[in-house]
Amino acid sequence: MKNKTLLVNKKRIDVSDEVYKAYYKEREHERYLYKKAKDKEYSYENMKENGIQFEYNQGMYIQCEDEIIKKLEIEKLNLILKDLSKDERRLVYLYYFENKTEKEISLLFNLSQKAINKRKNNIIKKLRNFYQTRYLNI
Repeated sequence: MKNKTLLVNKKRIDVSDEVYKAYYKEREHERYLYKKAKDKEYSYENMKENGIQFEYNQGMYIQCEDEIIKKLEIEKLNLILKDLSKDERRLVYLYYFENKTEKEISLLFNLSQKAINKRKNNIIKKLRNFYQTRYLNI
């Protein structure tokens, strides 16, 4: 059986079969990860298909990066909102998207304004905690 060697600091070093296999397994894994990362790169065509639009100018790269970050944040927000109850989602929609006041929402929910305020603050805490634990690993 042939001795296995690896090149370390421009010198060949004899290694056991286990070390040789582990080295090449790790090397292949790194190649795989590199290929996967390269596949995830955004091309102009890919961005266009995903609805990311920008005009060519000197700030093109900044605009493109901002669009990508914005899209990723929206995707995260949608995932987080799915974990809210129907009433919680309705409250968020009315307050943030319909620009209803707490008083108007309290009439719709048949609750006091103070109760709506408390629910809204609890939802914000819930969303913040969920985001931090899921996406920031805090």
